[in-house]
Amino acid sequence: MAVALRFAALGGLAAAATALPTAAATSPSTAAAAQVSCLVLCGAVVGGVGACARSVGACALVMGGARVRVTLPRSALPLTGQTAAVCLATLVLGRTAATAGSALYAALALLGFPILAGGQSGLTVAAAGYVLGFPLCAWLAANETATASPLHIFGRSVIAQAACVAVGATWSVARGATPPAAVWARGARPFLPGLLMKAACVAALSLPYRWLTSPARPPATSA
Repeated sequence: MAVALRFAALGGLAAAATALPTAAATSPSTAAAAQVSCLVLCGAVVGGVGACARSVGACALVMGGARVRVTLPRSALPLTGQTAAVCLATLVLGRTAATAGSALYAALALLGFPILAGGQSGLTVAAAGYVLGFPLCAWLAANETATASPLHIFGRSVIAQAACVAVGATWSVARGATPPAAVWARGARPFLPGLLMKAACVAALSLPYRWLTSPARPPATSA
């Protein structure tokens, strides 16, 4: 019965979320906010309040990462902390919450909320395809064990961010923004230095995080 009630509530909330843009066409931002609220409630109904809170926390972490902008020497592409935040979310909150939170972040950005790096939003911005790759990045960055070494975390972070870059480059070519012949030079290669730096940061941060969250060891007793 509890499962049936959950899915009934989910159906009603999803239907409301679908109808909101039409009902509030005169105020797109209000409609988008209400729609996202319904989707968050759907997550709370199906996954529980705790799981929903972790997903929202992961979304907030990625939002914070978008505010980090570093200009690398001899590079016209600013380095942002978004994919690093996605990888950190998997470390702190787990694969499911990080993936759901990254998907929520992408949905908010594409609905028009100015939460991307530089206050951008929407499907037409250059970063849209890369943002669509954030959930895949979160899924691939997660480690199966809680005792993964920093080197293992670094490798998974590199692979996850590379997959995100591949999604973004493919999106750029599909939109016609980047010619296929220039996809490596313009859509992938400029991201590689920052990708490696962010993976190294995530691996380094895993050490104090594991130390802080590891169970307290009993004091040694003398013989």
